[in-house]
Amino acid sequence: MKLEITIHQLKNYLGTGVIVRTMDYKIDYVGKEFDKMIGLHQWDKSGKLWSVLLEGGSKPSPSSIHPVCFRLSDLDKFIPELGFVPIEELLKIATEMIWGGKIEPTGVPEVLTEGESTGIIAWNDTERVSFTFNKEDNWFDFQLCVDGSEMKLDKFHLFQKLFEWHFWAFDQDYFDKGLIIDKLNHGK
Repeated sequence: MKLEITIHQLKNYLGTGVIVRTMDYKIDYVGKEFDKMIGLHQWDKSGKLWSVLLEGGSKPSPSSIHPVCFRLSDLDKFIPELGFVPIEELLKIATEMIWGGKIEPTGVPEVLTEGESTGIIAWNDTERVSFTFNKEDNWFDFQLCVDGSEMKLDKFHLFQKLFEWHFWAFDQDYFDKGLIIDKLNHGK
């Protein structure tokens, strides 16, 4: 299966200020190599021809841009640009959704690898939030457990946070194929 960036992936980053690298910026006189994505434009009624609207005025095709995003494996790292450790922030948000109060994590987030799945777990004395990404099947999930019982969780809101913080919440092979630029290591 050929990896390519799709409109369905990009739409999640609208309004977040995500920066993209434009591969054909030199042939577009208004463009620059790195620019902020501000919208999407449909060129035909069939819905097959799209362009990405950039702040500088360029309209490249989705196949000619590379978003600058964090890897999911960076969730347990302090990110200076954000000013926090994302998995800890997700734990606070998740516990606030259920109990209405903020609960500070007391444990250190762990990265667990089991076969094709990678998980990051953050917890405090009674709650555990886990994130799992299965590379083979390309699925990604959040789970909140209290004393071993899974609780209902507004996963949509948590995924929106990942997009807002510019995490690539899709297949992580996009980084290895050069389709996504690693935000944490970009320019180093």
